[in-house]
Amino acid sequence: MKRIQDVLFPIFILFVSQVVGVRPAFATLAITQQLNDDGHDQLKVEAQNGNPQAMYQYGKLKMGAERDEWLCKSAESGYGPALLEVANKPRVNTQSQSKTDKQKKYKEFTDNLRTAHQALLNEARSGDLESTFMLGSADELFGLHGITQKGECIPWLRKAADLGHPKAPFELAAYLQKRNTSAEQAESIEWYKRSVEVGETRSRVIATVALVKAYSYGISFIGLRSDAGEALRWAQKGASLEGTSIEDYLMVNGLQDPRKIRPELKDRSVQSAPPPTIYWSQP
Repeated sequence: MKRIQDVLFPIFILFVSQVVGVRPAFATLAITQQLNDDGHDQLKVEAQNGNPQAMYQYGKLKMGAERDEWLCKSAESGYGPALLEVANKPRVNTQSQSKTDKQKKYKEFTDNLRTAHQALLNEARSGDLESTFMLGSADELFGLHGITQKGECIPWLRKAADLGHPKAPFELAAYLQKRNTSAEQAESIEWYKRSVEVGETRSRVIATVALVKAYSYGISFIGLRSDAGEALRWAQKGASLEGTSIEDYLMVNGLQDPRKIRPELKDRSVQSAPPPTIYWSQP
């Protein structure tokens, strides 16, 4: 069941647009996955009219060449999220290139990455929700290539999560889970729970997997006791999201039945992190 604020948010956006005499923020509704058919059509119109945010969000709904075309158009308009996606797009294998060519390509890549970071920073400061999320979620990427210090962009990810970006709670939970303090790892549990409520379907399922493992085995480091009942509750949510039985959900995701885990195995497991993101490496 949707929260009341999730239902009222698009109505609020439309109401404000009528009061202040501006067009509705259809790009924002697209981010929060609350576009109806009319909203989708209006998003397309906004994209065709050259709105960079709309071009980006409309492109994200497409596939293949059409998706690339809209993202490139948005990037050409200087929109940060599109600039980042274009800059970090997988490149052709460079194994056969000379060291000089590799260094030239890498410099071009980092220059584009630096441009994207500055655009994201400016837009996030201006309140753009997608830019706020993208800036925070790319913290590892920017840190890896010397654009920022590691962890510098995480406050933007937290802000995006607080503002309701559907991908941000999961990304923040995954980041906190890998931290060394018990407080941060304990907080990751709460953000995984939040991700199950508001995230995208796949991230919601992965979040339930992390929660089932946490409650099945317990995490003594953060004082979380094993709780088979709570683990089964999250397994039920995960199975419901996948449209399958609990038995199939547990098997497909490599999970044991929480009620059958031997006592001596409890309090030894840690949450499993999502698959690592592979970025460009410096030549």
